[in-house]
Amino acid sequence: MRIHPALAATAGAALLVLTLPTGTASAATGTFSYANPTPQTIVNPADGTCHALADEEFRATHLSNQTDKGAHLYNGADCTGGLIGVIQPYSTADPALEADGLRYF
Repeated sequence: MRIHPALAATAGAALLVLTLPTGTASAATGTFSYANPTPQTIVNPADGTCHALADEEFRATHLSNQTDKGAHLYNGADCTGGLIGVIQPYSTADPALEADGLRYF
């Protein structure tokens, strides 16, 4: 029995599609912790998502990035208002540093 080449190619392509990952989302592995004023923790923060750290009354302080990626800090809770800086992986920021938003890339 012979299999037609076009049929074999179609079957192979279908199998390839079924084995490819379905998503492209990624995340930093680990935790980001801060206080505003109570202690807060974000576990495995998603890349590209803006995480609001501040509330209406308090900015985030005691910033600690215990993930495998750099944490980008912003003046605005919606990650606007200018980049303050980046906390390197497995590092803690100066206790005086305050931020409103966080994003990983």
